[in-house]
Amino acid sequence: MLKDYKVFLNPKTNTFQFAIFLLLFSIVALLSNVTDFPRILDTGANRTFYDAIYIFIILNFIFFVYIYLAKRFLGDKFINPLNIYITTLILFLVLHPTLLLSIILVPLTLIITIISNKFIRSQGQPIFNPAALGIFLSFLLFYFFNLFGILSESLFVSWWGTNVIKGIPPFTTLQIFTGLLWIAILLYLGWKNKKIVYGSAFIVVFVLIQAVLKFLGEPGFDLMGYLIGYLGGNLFFLGLVMLIEPKTSPTSTRQQLVFGIAAAILYSILIVLFNTSFLSFMGNITEIVIILLMNLVFLLNKKFRVLV
Repeated sequence: MLKDYKVFLNPKTNTFQFAIFLLLFSIVALLSNVTDFPRILDTGANRTFYDAIYIFIILNFIFFVYIYLAKRFLGDKFINPLNIYITTLILFLVLHPTLLLSIILVPLTLIITIISNKFIRSQGQPIFNPAALGIFLSFLLFYFFNLFGILSESLFVSWWGTNVIKGIPPFTTLQIFTGLLWIAILLYLGWKNKKIVYGSAFIVVFVLIQAVLKFLGEPGFDLMGYLIGYLGGNLFFLGLVMLIEPKTSPTSTRQQLVFGIAAAILYSILIVLFNTSFLSFMGNITEIVIILLMNLVFLLNKKFRVLV
């Protein structure tokens, strides 16, 4: 089967490099959950690590089964397995692995993601970021199952694996260096995908908006501490990985700038809306909603020029 997909396994392509980056980063995220290295084989002492690794194995199993079935029975001879594997790894890094039902809900989310992105398309191309669409549909499904007592838990979108400074003592040289290195890597990937303007504009404008709001609302606001707090967090993964997904985001520099600013403003509004209204249950997926809304704006802009 590998020879059928050999054409896609080119180390020089951005897709291959990004898949390798996410795989290595997933391994680092796994190891960061080892709380007792001397007793790494003790499942009780390292429960979070083993919860995550079980889900990692199951997700990879589902991925390989799907690729096999797609080639053998579904006729998808030209499906790029790297795109699906990237989505698989994103789900692993974003969905919390340690809840009681995570070992069931997270793999089901991958299955829902694969199915939904096979059918929700426009002219053969995805309309929405594949991982974001799958998480959104799964969250709503499991939320209402939980609401009506069918499930004891819902899906928890924690972005647990995207925070590289988690566990590092705050305001230390190690924390700052790790955060800056993480940002540099993501900026490089954004540059390689020619979407760095979109992601950077989103991050800069959003941080400025939040800084102004905090400065006006909090006496003695610590600006430096506020900025350091963003280093290595999920904001950069959101802006430089999720928002700039190649097929669902703009390519021209002008459009990227406008979309980045619009996304930052809309994201700020959604944070307030989801914290103060009957939509508060959506607060757990605010980032997912902004991704999907900007995907929809991108689609409408291609058809009707609604933004730029």
